[in-house]
Amino acid sequence: MRSKAIYACSLVFVLLLLSTPGLQAADAGISVSIDRNEASIEDQLLLSVTIEGDRRAFPEVPTIADFEVFRRGGASTQVQFGSGGFRSSVEYTFVLTPKKVGTFTIPSFSVKLEGTTHQSQPFRVRILPAAANTTQKRHLFINAVVSKPNPVIQEQIIYTWRFFKRKEIQIDSR
Repeated sequence: MRSKAIYACSLVFVLLLLSTPGLQAADAGISVSIDRNEASIEDQLLLSVTIEGDRRAFPEVPTIADFEVFRRGGASTQVQFGSGGFRSSVEYTFVLTPKKVGTFTIPSFSVKLEGTTHQSQPFRVRILPAAANTTQKRHLFINAVVSKPNPVIQEQIIYTWRFFKRKEIQIDSR
C-alpha cells in the first residue's frame, strides 16, 4: 500500500515538473554538422542533423545535387533534466556519397516546431579527385568516425570503425 502511495506521489511530481512553463524545452531549432569539409570522390561524408525541442520531429531533407543521400540507422534521442530546466533533442545521421569532383553547397535543412519553421545554415564541401595513378588505389582501407566531433565532458559518443575492401583478396595460409 505504501509503495503505491510513493508511486502516485512521484507520478504527480513528474507531471507537475513537466507542466511548469519555465521548465519547457528551450532553444528549439535545428543544426547540421558534417564529419569533414573536404574528401575525395572515393569517400563518404557523415552528416548529422540535430533538432532541439521536439524529439519526435524529423527534418525536411533537401535535394542535395551531385550526392547520393542515405539515412543511416535510427535516431539518437536525448532528454536532460537539470536546474536549468528540461531539454530534449533528436539526432539523425545521413551518409553522403559524392557523384563528381568539385565544390558544392549543402543546402539548409528545415523542421517545423510548434508552428515555426527553423532552418540550418548552408555550408560548402570540397570533393577532390581520386588518386591519379590507378595502381595506387586503396584496395583495403579503414574508416573511423566519431558521432560528435566536439563533445562536452562526460557526454556519450559513438566511435565507429569500419574495414573496407574493394575487391576479393586471397590470403595465403601456408
